[in-house]
Amino acid sequence: MSKRKSLYRHLLFAILVLAAPAVQAQVLSQEDKEELQIRTKQKIEDLQGHLSTIASRSVSPALKDIATRSALKLFIGKGDSYYYEDAYGKRTLHDPVIMQVSSKYRATPINRPMKQYLNSLRNMTRYSKVVIENADVVRVDNIRETAEGKYEAVAYFCQKFCGYRDGKLIYNDVTEKKVKVYVEREEVAMPDGETQVIWLVLLGDIYVVSTQ
Repeated sequence: MSKRKSLYRHLLFAILVLAAPAVQAQVLSQEDKEELQIRTKQKIEDLQGHLSTIASRSVSPALKDIATRSALKLFIGKGDSYYYEDAYGKRTLHDPVIMQVSSKYRATPINRPMKQYLNSLRNMTRYSKVVIENADVVRVDNIRETAEGKYEAVAYFCQKFCGYRDGKLIYNDVTEKKVKVYVEREEVAMPDGETQVIWLVLLGDIYVVSTQ
């Protein structure tokens, strides 16, 4: 290879490197991480409450409608397809978020679009009473920066499911799940002229880690 061609290739490589967007992990303060943990935990607790309402046989259809809409608002895309900008600034259309469901008697979890999952939970006739609740604290890991002012994380939580028929417990399990969390850090002006950081948190796909 000639010296001219070699020099050209080195110059081209340098231009591509300099032109590539810089992506580096955002170092959040301990206070930021604690606030993010609180916001994410609240979102998951809200979701569990809505799921329990949707599954209940004693709740009116109107209240189930409200709980379903409220649950979908917790997710990115609100149960529909959505655009999301990655760390490189590229906007990509994503499928609706999913809820992965499992059973002690089934080896492989099943992926269901969130709207379909909520509808099946609402129309469940297998049990006369269903209770869904948190079984453990929420843990938030792998916090990283993506596009400007946006972050992603993974949260882990345990969900307890109990199904009753005629007052008797027919089925129960405890499932560890993980959920992708989309976070936007927003500074809000306060009346005194100071600014306060607000964490806007939306949930993404929920996957099963284990079921017992």
